[in-house]
Amino acid sequence: MATPLPTGKPLRRAMARQIAVTYLTTLPQPYRKDLLDFCAAQGLDQWLTHSVLATHRDDIRAPISAALKSVLDRRRKFEAIAIVRLKQLRDVLLSLARQNIEVVVFKGFVSAARYWGDLALRPMDDIDLLVRPTDQKAAIAVLEQLGFHPDSRADPHPNHIRLAAHHALPVELHVDLGYSYGLRFPTELFWKDVVPLPLDDFSIPAPGDSAHIFYLLFHLAKHAPVIQLKWLLDLFLAQQLLASSHWGIVDELAIDYRLNAVVVLSQRLCHHWLAPWRYPSRVTISAWRSFVLDQVVEQSDMFFGKSISRGLSTTALIEPTSMSCRFFLSGMRRRVVERFKTE
Repeated sequence: MATPLPTGKPLRRAMARQIAVTYLTTLPQPYRKDLLDFCAAQGLDQWLTHSVLATHRDDIRAPISAALKSVLDRRRKFEAIAIVRLKQLRDVLLSLARQNIEVVVFKGFVSAARYWGDLALRPMDDIDLLVRPTDQKAAIAVLEQLGFHPDSRADPHPNHIRLAAHHALPVELHVDLGYSYGLRFPTELFWKDVVPLPLDDFSIPAPGDSAHIFYLLFHLAKHAPVIQLKWLLDLFLAQQLLASSHWGIVDELAIDYRLNAVVVLSQRLCHHWLAPWRYPSRVTISAWRSFVLDQVVEQSDMFFGKSISRGLSTTALIEPTSMSCRFFLSGMRRRVVERFKTE
């Protein structure tokens, strides 16, 4: 069973404030509004505003007070959306349970509950669920009864299917957690340690802390260099909250499943974008892997936008469907896979 987290919401919110203050105090005043605009483009303006106001520091708040007020005016809307999403998740899980379908919730809802302390602060694009391959058809049938249907806009994928419904978060139904740079994530880890995670007045089945962090690192590397700020914050807040024993287990998992390089890449991306990141890792990789992964980190500037830690104006993400992005990813991943196979 997973070790209990430190004491609840106050601590999680304190850690969120720490990162917001770190950014805003290191940025020159003319660029602080740029940071807020950047967070808004990433769906994180509520989180940043909440964190800044909780500091009670006028030197940080005053230069962007008008922008903060504008965000606060929309606070109730985000809280209402979080309540609706929570009800939707509950309805889906109850319907699956009635058909005796085992399920694990991961990513968005789990990260928001464990590390952010407030579902209204972390943006979510879908509900990620893992079911056993033998239950996939039955799970799809249950979701269709709830008004969901396969999303025709989503690319077909052997490991998951995306189902959409009117006025609801799409559901991403996974049977396997996929590959990163030709290496498979051990999906069986999620099934080995399913723990109840309290959400409001009910609990959801979630992976253990170490397995979930291991997957978040894997997922970040999988999508690099096209990354989102919320993924980095998931890892930063987890790094602040979880005991070192959890990170030691993550190291052991990375070594056991030969995912060292993937984990190190995510560490470097976090350190590149979040200056306070300090992951106590013992994982090492060979020199050629270090070089290749450094190239990915450097290229993340092209796709993630200009570095906000350097006081520059920021831009939104470039869509991963762009031709330049696809060309870079396919070429980089092909070279990495070839190297992995020869070592």
